[in-house]
Amino acid sequence: MEDNQEHRRRRRRLAGIVPRPILAVTFFALLGLRLSVNAHLTPACLRWAITAALCVCLLSALLIRVKRPGVSVACRVIATAMLYLSLSVGAWVRGAMWAEDRRAASLDAYVDQTVELIGHVSSDPQHYANKTDGTERWRFDFIVDRVRVPPESWQARHANVDVLWFNHTDGLRPVYGPELSIFNTKVRRPRYERAYSSDLRISTGAGDAVMLSEGGGNPILAQCYRARGQAAHSLSIGLGDFPREMGLMHALLLGQRSALDKNITELAVRTGTVHIFAVSGLHLGILVGIIVFILNACRIPRPHWVLLLGPLLMGYTMMVGARSSAVRACIMALIYFAASGVGRRADIPSAVAAAALLIVLWDPGQLFDVGFLFSFVVVLGLIVFCPLLWRFVSPWVTRDELTADFLVERQDRMWLTVRKYVLGLLVVSIAAWMASTPLTAHFFGRVTPIALFGNLVVIPITFMLVLSGSISIVTGSILPLVADIYNHASLVLVTVLVEVLKWMSLIPYGSADVLPWPLWLVYVSYACLAILAVTLYAYMERLEKDT
Repeated sequence: MEDNQEHRRRRRRLAGIVPRPILAVTFFALLGLRLSVNAHLTPACLRWAITAALCVCLLSALLIRVKRPGVSVACRVIATAMLYLSLSVGAWVRGAMWAEDRRAASLDAYVDQTVELIGHVSSDPQHYANKTDGTERWRFDFIVDRVRVPPESWQARHANVDVLWFNHTDGLRPVYGPELSIFNTKVRRPRYERAYSSDLRISTGAGDAVMLSEGGGNPILAQCYRARGQAAHSLSIGLGDFPREMGLMHALLLGQRSALDKNITELAVRTGTVHIFAVSGLHLGILVGIIVFILNACRIPRPHWVLLLGPLLMGYTMMVGARSSAVRACIMALIYFAASGVGRRADIPSAVAAAALLIVLWDPGQLFDVGFLFSFVVVLGLIVFCPLLWRFVSPWVTRDELTADFLVERQDRMWLTVRKYVLGLLVVSIAAWMASTPLTAHFFGRVTPIALFGNLVVIPITFMLVLSGSISIVTGSILPLVADIYNHASLVLVTVLVEVLKWMSLIPYGSADVLPWPLWLVYVSYACLAILAVTLYAYMERLEKDT
């Protein structure tokens, strides 16, 4: 018996398996939300669903209290299954209510009609300058509170539309917060509509809008947007003659992609490195690494880290526009570091599952967002495949334990550190590529093998850009000369990055356009990856047993 228990413990240590109930909770919640997509919830159906979930929870609690020998184990298994069933029912109710509210607030009935809208600007307007005729463009999110087709009466709504705003240099410039009345405009669907996208679009200008009230919006978010403008100014010090490079830095550090050169974007798409321009887990991971290094240097205890990391990460996330990718990464990081603050062991799979659960319960629509799928599928791929791949490459970076430190030359130790870093980056790149390729082929019809090796160069350059840009942002309003120096250092890095992207884009078969993969092929691909992971874990277990 003891041998069997020891064998199970060894197997769990190898696979990194520990009891994680949050994984099962998240799985059944996602299942319930997914089944609620096309549900039409009536009041009677809502009452029956809530009553059924409560009854199942009550029955589960009674079964768990059974203490009879030989029966209690079976009762606990049944009770656990019923609890997960009630969780799925509750998630289904939440998703169905969200879908019903979304249909009630939708502007689909007004598509291709001339309407009047009253609402408020809900994001930081992105500026696009047109150098040919003096016309300027802004793009921002607009929350519609009321809508009508003249001369009909106003109808209450709470829908989001994507506004493209045109006007000349002397017209009204949109900012975050104020309430606007927009008239003589048509509601249209996006030209390239993505699956499950609910945002409609309108085009308007200063001549077809009136500001009803100034201010408004969230004051904290407004302050973050002002800080974003100050950060953009700091990153521009000394770079007035380099608008292309300056636009890339703004996109990389602040999420402002309006000035990003289209040729650079195309290069990044062809090389599979476009993710560096979306503020996400990579950027927050670099930022967290810099902050953690400073906290370690100041000898601040780990349980107190979240008290400093939390406000900084949340402020940065709001400053870059509170985009979905940044919000997801911020929640994952906060949950991970909060574990130490409450006396729990920090666990990446549990933090990822808890973040996914919180996000989809708050906004079930995220479950159908392409970025949400990419974020969590890639992170899951890193969790599963990085330990496996590292076991294969670890012999090249492991020093003989019998060799004393003083017998190892300093140059050899440095070379060992470099190899460990490069192989670690290669392992992460391979795992992320394996996890993301089926989704990339399905949604975008593209496969980029060159990304496997391109990230080995692009990610270190991105790290140095984020580091130098962060120093420039911090010192820009106090020491402009220091910001100027670091901005020119960033200019050199940006030039190198663009040249690397150009070189990688010329490699034959580095990127290929394919027919979009059907869903069944995506499912088969991930099933094959799961079988591969199980097989490799079994192989590693056998190797450990033999040794």
